[in-house]
Amino acid sequence: MDEFSPVRTGADSHELALLSALSRYRQLRDARVNQMRYTRKNCQLLRLEILKAATRLAAVKKSLVVE
Repeated sequence: MDEFSPVRTGADSHELALLSALSRYRQLRDARVNQMRYTRKNCQLLRLEILKAATRLAAVKKSLVVE
């Protein structure tokens, strides 16, 4: 087969298409993982804010108790 054989060119084209698809898959997978990390971080921050608010509320209630 010479360098520009239709069989070789087709095989090279197929290989490039597979590599491109694999690259795109990895990009999408990494984007999904990053999105999950971002979402998990936001959930943790929200829980922290809720705990802070509950602590402030408990402190206010405690200060309002008539002795």
